[in-house]
Amino acid sequence: MAAATSERCLVYSFGIAGQWEFDDAMAARGCDVHSFDPTGATMAEHKRHTHPSGRVNFHPWGLSGEAKGCDDARRFSGGTYGALTGPLLTLDHIVQRLGHTGRRIAVLKIDC
Repeated sequence: MAAATSERCLVYSFGIAGQWEFDDAMAARGCDVHSFDPTGATMAEHKRHTHPSGRVNFHPWGLSGEAKGCDDARRFSGGTYGALTGPLLTLDHIVQRLGHTGRRIAVLKIDC
């Protein structure tokens, strides 16, 4: 018989662009939500965002097939939302950085 777990569902949400509805809804359902967006123009707004549950955590990182620092990220910026100021990281690197190795990501939302 499998051991019972008390871990909440884990959600990774990439590409916020000031739209927190999905992230907040998942937190309201009891999930631990990690929201990611490396866009400089919305950084201050994203850092101020809170959810009453305390389960929405913002990180100024973007998703990439290979790890890229801020200088490399700027080469890929300038689209609709403006310059990227945070690093681009692989999913594995993000999981390790957040200490989620061994945890199952229940929902992975990508809007990049």
